[in-house]
Amino acid sequence: MDSAHSIYTILPPPANSPPTVLRYSEGLLSIKLLASPMLSYPKYLQTSKRSKALFRYGTLNKSLSIVNNSRLTSLDLPSLVKSNGKLEIVNNPVLNLRSQCSTFHSAFFNRRSVSGNEFDCGCDLIVPFKWSSVKNFPTGCVVLYGNLVLEGSAPPVEVLYRMSAVTKLYGNLEVKQTNLETLGFLQNLEEIESGT
Repeated sequence: MDSAHSIYTILPPPANSPPTVLRYSEGLLSIKLLASPMLSYPKYLQTSKRSKALFRYGTLNKSLSIVNNSRLTSLDLPSLVKSNGKLEIVNNPVLNLRSQCSTFHSAFFNRRSVSGNEFDCGCDLIVPFKWSSVKNFPTGCVVLYGNLVLEGSAPPVEVLYRMSAVTKLYGNLEVKQTNLETLGFLQNLEEIESGT
């Protein structure tokens, strides 16, 4: 298969069959409920372009979706180079994305929703970020994806320091109309890249 032009769901190939070769996807590439512990079927996927017609109507806002695969342990997508869509990799409890972090960062930047996997390649901010989400912020999060907008009355300092391990923010940082006296809870922040 050279290309897919609409919603395309990858299911496990029949036993002893060659892997699917998908070089271009225009639409949603969806990978759900796989029995296989390793995804290698679309390893030649190079470009993903979401379908504008579907996106206009709000039914499609991501180009790669890998959701609820209880046995999936790794991905093998070494040729993925770019996408103008969004990435969704959610609730794959034994999936370790460590080897794919730079690939997904290059292809999707902060257009992503990645959580509930064994290793997630950073932490996603729930948009819009609210002070109340800080209490659920994972400790030890080093890379943060999304826009960090600090606005209004801040929670206690000890709660804010849950964010102290962050060294990179891929998004924007805005501080407006707060009661903050310091941004010391972001003391380790070294890099902000907004992607614009």
